[in-house]
Amino acid sequence: MTRRRATLTIQTLFVLLVIGGAYSFAMFQGGMVSWTIFYFIVPFSLYALSIVVYPLKKTSVKREIQQPLLGIGESTIVKIRVERTNRFPLLYLTVTDPVNDGFASATQGGTSRLFVMGFQKEAVFQYELKGNQRGEHNFPPVQIEIADFLGWVKKSETIVAEGESTLLIFPETKSIQYVPIGSYHDKGTTRSPFSFIK
Repeated sequence: MTRRRATLTIQTLFVLLVIGGAYSFAMFQGGMVSWTIFYFIVPFSLYALSIVVYPLKKTSVKREIQQPLLGIGESTIVKIRVERTNRFPLLYLTVTDPVNDGFASATQGGTSRLFVMGFQKEAVFQYELKGNQRGEHNFPPVQIEIADFLGWVKKSETIVAEGESTLLIFPETKSIQYVPIGSYHDKGTTRSPFSFIK
């Protein structure tokens, strides 16, 4: 059992314990106040349990890189598009594109966004990335997370994005001024032979 699944199991047991505790309190205590507390807790608890069974793995993630070939110090725009398969109401959706290898850095807004989804099926955001280290670099999978109203249950998933996932960064170049090599003779200046220039 992975750590993520173990955490989700503990959160589920906590929600069930809250429901059971509220029901027991209402049964033994009686009265309008205790039953009001129980009926107030039930909708939030049921929504938290629905987050547990929500098919987050079926979410589609696409990545678009405006300019996949960069020089060191140059920037490009990366667009992340998240599409759900249903319109189940979500309080929020956190999307993170973890660029953690140091080959590039986000220059505007960071690589993570928080969306208040509701019934929306699609979320789109973009950020600017600046190349720092030369070479061919692969983006890691995108991380998405959802949660209930009270934060009792948080469910996350790592999804490999469709589309472009490689960024090629060229070494830094500098322009130089070319001066032809010459040799001097008694009668003036003439160009040196090709072998000498080489």
